[in-house]
Amino acid sequence: MLKKTLISVLLFLSFAAVYINADESLSYNVKKKVYMTSVVFELNSKKTMVGTVVKSPFHLRTTYDLYDARGVYQATAICRILTLGLFYDWGTEMDVYDPAGNYLGMIDGQVVTEASAKFSFYDGNGNHVGIAYLDHNHTGFTIVDPQNQYHMVAQYTRNFVENTIDSWDVIIYDQEQIPEELLHIFGAFAVDRQGAFKADT
Repeated sequence: MLKKTLISVLLFLSFAAVYINADESLSYNVKKKVYMTSVVFELNSKKTMVGTVVKSPFHLRTTYDLYDARGVYQATAICRILTLGLFYDWGTEMDVYDPAGNYLGMIDGQVVTEASAKFSFYDGNGNHVGIAYLDHNHTGFTIVDPQNQYHMVAQYTRNFVENTIDSWDVIIYDQEQIPEELLHIFGAFAVDRQGAFKADT
């Protein structure tokens, strides 16, 4: 009897674990708001605010500062100057740091690629943890595991409407593969530079 009960409990926990893992994806919308002294990207899910990314003009280099839902500073992405990103948005390279200055990783725009635009993601140890591909319509990115192209990590989809500032829908399927700070900042970057990928005409 004890053995059957134990087996039943283990089966229940196994099914519960599968169910929990299936619900670990995170979805939210990114909206751009332009103010006098900054540009703010709001990350909002249906239930709550995920955070904000702020782009300030008061820096020599383009920076994106990430804050959580409570307004607590989480990370900064600093765009490198001496890259093709100075002229082409798809060549942008960003180094990401936490509030203590620890290196969290890098987003690297690929110059030589068969895709319309391609960005590689690296964690703080230099491991290649993701590749973002721009789709054929130039209205979205899909991030996959570089070791397994069928392992989708995240999806970014532009809600294309002419003559407006478009919002983007983001779904992060695997929150463990890539540091979340990089994924959130990339969403703001995609919204910020969307005109370079597909003109609003």
